[in-house]
Amino acid sequence: MKAAALKNFSLEDSQNFAVRAANNFLERAKETGQDACYQLSRQVRRHPWKAAMIALGIGLVLGVRAKSILT
Repeated sequence: MKAAALKNFSLEDSQNFAVRAANNFLERAKETGQDACYQLSRQVRRHPWKAAMIALGIGLVLGVRAKSILT
């Protein structure tokens, strides 16, 4: 059954399928990114001091790490 279906599957059909699959993937990735940004924004609004301390800690770690690499 599959072999017969594959014989009727043209190059144009496979290209259209690939384009649709890529568009679906990009749309899902976009929605996931937007959801992550919304959740991050919501978390920062609910806990601003915690977000500031986390950002400060990450900045210090990266600064110390960059300094040790450069020297």
